[in-house]
Amino acid sequence: MYQPAAIIIGIIAIYYAHRKYKNHEIHLGLIVLWDIFFILMIVVSFLGDFTTFMSNYIGFRRGLDLIFSAALAILLYFSFKTAQKVEDLNDNIYKLNSIIDKNNKK
Repeated sequence: MYQPAAIIIGIIAIYYAHRKYKNHEIHLGLIVLWDIFFILMIVVSFLGDFTTFMSNYIGFRRGLDLIFSAALAILLYFSFKTAQKVEDLNDNIYKLNSIIDKNNKK
């Protein structure tokens, strides 16, 4: 039922991601990550029974529950990594500010 929508969304997303890469808005590592994600989305849309089998094996009742749980886990991971990068940037700004302050006092 959701196969055509997943295929269309995946193809459109891959196209837009490659267009952003061509315009130098994103880097190669990110384009590879998005390509893998959307290709997996298209493949999983064809393998509905496989997701049900894997979800039953892991302990979920439906394949969709497994997919939502995995998506939530991935979002939480990326949120953590983003917060960690922001903290590192704040530390670097503080260090740079103290260096500039020392140089201005001389």
